[in-house]
Parts: sequence; C-alpha cells; structure tokens
Amino acid sequence: MDGVDLILLDFYLEDDRELFQQIVPELKKAAPVLLCSGVQDERVSGIGAALGVAGYWNKGAGHDKLLALVRSVLDKK
Repeated sequence: MDGVDLILLDFYLEDDRELFQQIVPELKKAAPVLLCSGVQDERVSGIGAALGVAGYWNKGAGHDKLLALVRSVLDKK
C-alpha cells in the first residue's frame, strides 16, 4: 500500500469483530488506522484500543471531530 497515509476502517461489532482482529495488525503495517462506527457501544472503541488503532470516531460525533482526529494523526506521522 505505497502512498497510503491513513486508513479509515468502518466497524460493525456483530459481523466484523473476528475479521477486524485479523486485519488491523496487517493494515497498521502500511499506515495508521482510524476506527469508525455508527454503533453506540463502548466495546467498539475498546477493541480498537486493544489493537492499537490510532483513534476512534463515532459517526454521530460530527465531521468536525473526524477532521480534527485525522489532522492529529497525520501531524504525528
């Protein structure tokens, strides 16, 4: 994945948990991973934190918060 600065990964707890746990470590080798979800469940951010994602954005939080998170992660690169 040459030229990838950031990966935004959408997550749905019921269907994606196992796949997510397998794919995130591989994706992190290429670029920081931001997790997003529309599911209002603390387990989603906890799973992401346990896997070392660069951040978490809940889709209900507004795009301004997503933009701030993206900028923060890219500034650290």
